[in-house]
Amino acid sequence: MKKGKTGLVLVFLLSVVLTACTPEFGDENLREEETGTQESEREENTEDEVVREETDNEENESKEEAESENPEENEGNTEGETYSFEEITITFPADWEDRYVIEETEDCFLVYQKASYDFSQGTGFVFAIGRSESPLYGAPSGGTIAYSPQNNYYVSYPTDVCYDYDSQEISQDYMEMSADVESILRTLWIDAENVCYHTYEYIFPMSEYEMLSEDDLLMFSEHELYLGENEILARYGYHFDYPYLQAYFERCSWYEDRGDEFDSSEITRIDQNNLAMIQAMREQRNTECLTLNAGEQYEVDLNQDGVNETVYYRVETDEWGDNFGYISINGEERSLQELGIYPDHLHGDHFYLTDISTGDNRKELAFAADGPSDDPETFFVVYDGEIRSIGRVSGFPMESLNYYDGFQDNHVMGRVRSDVLETAYGYGVWYPDYSTGELVYSENTYVELEPWYSHVLLADVPIHYSRDLDSAGEVLTEGQTVYFIATEGNHWTLVRGEDGTEGWVYSENAVVTEIGMQSEEVFEGAFFYD
Repeated sequence: MKKGKTGLVLVFLLSVVLTACTPEFGDENLREEETGTQESEREENTEDEVVREETDNEENESKEEAESENPEENEGNTEGETYSFEEITITFPADWEDRYVIEETEDCFLVYQKASYDFSQGTGFVFAIGRSESPLYGAPSGGTIAYSPQNNYYVSYPTDVCYDYDSQEISQDYMEMSADVESILRTLWIDAENVCYHTYEYIFPMSEYEMLSEDDLLMFSEHELYLGENEILARYGYHFDYPYLQAYFERCSWYEDRGDEFDSSEITRIDQNNLAMIQAMREQRNTECLTLNAGEQYEVDLNQDGVNETVYYRVETDEWGDNFGYISINGEERSLQELGIYPDHLHGDHFYLTDISTGDNRKELAFAADGPSDDPETFFVVYDGEIRSIGRVSGFPMESLNYYDGFQDNHVMGRVRSDVLETAYGYGVWYPDYSTGELVYSENTYVELEPWYSHVLLADVPIHYSRDLDSAGEVLTEGQTVYFIATEGNHWTLVRGEDGTEGWVYSENAVVTEIGMQSEEVFEGAFFYD
């Protein structure tokens, strides 16, 4: 089993300026294949790909044995009836007895709450599990939960109220059943070869077997496309020189760094097509962010009226080394302080031209600065007849100052701080408010963390499949490297083990509540900034 890196230094990583990282491979480097059909391409998977899937096979073969030998790892998930549909098997909780109804179709089965179903046949839909030959990217609710070389296995959820909500008893019963679905999915067993269960570790599950289409990519953000493009190379063991990408894939259980042994000739025609398709979509989505030089004059149509504005930005430094910025548009000069912008330490060499949303008929000027404790921050100014500030974003969304492009589809992705199991940083999102023109932070209860938060476990840690202390879960065992994936910002942190198992850890004031230990006593190297 591969070990994750535990000694990445955050300060060093943030100082590295990252640029495009995907190498280009010419047709001459791609493996020759006898036919263009997908069936022949599937048969020609390399030995390395087979080896990559062996871990999943071993996991499948030992799953039931492991559960029986480690009942404490399944606390809260007392098993009841087992149900099989073709090669798919799941196990319901014991307290579901006489509470559900199952309907079968050719390729899926649907689970209903019996109380609602008896009241009105066809209502009470809780979830469905089915299979298809191709992945279902962009499904309205649900998605891939496992895949094999032949089939995609998916879960679907209701998109509307579908139970007898006039009955408080039935409503409460339905809510309790819905809360159990995640633990039921963890019992999923598929009687097939080379099954991958940890599909949440992929942007594009099953992409090594299926060609992506333009329609498949429409629902993904620019950042997801960036990761998905590099995911194709990571499947072949490509080593990334950029710390962000290397750390991101290190926390994926399937990734094996082959270093100098990486061989581009192994890349299949399917993956050649997928790389080209993703790259083309990224070019279409490319959001404007141009680096401009302070002290130079530019002609830019800032308010999209067909007439260029004359833009000039200068920075003055006082005797104490503090920088003060002045922006001039069509000869009217305003200091950033006059606009309500008070950076601790303004970057003096450059400013930036952005276009956050193509639908608001304006472009933005952005100014980078180091805020309190040298935390990066970016300020935005627009011109609509007058110069005015529209707010700030924490972090540097400019790729030239960062390891990702934060200018996405109609929003800006910045950097936010979390202090739950340790001080960690993740991705916050700011949207333009079209009624006020201001940038507004999205108060989300799920913040994906940057990828380099990995720690060796110093104790066994219970995890839960949902953010509920009464929900089912298991135990991540001492000695393995674990990764902090996300947080809801208050008590819960999503933690992933070496084998890809994920679950939520609850803490209060840096104490892992269920075992009564301080975070640094549980996760080696965990610490909090002042």
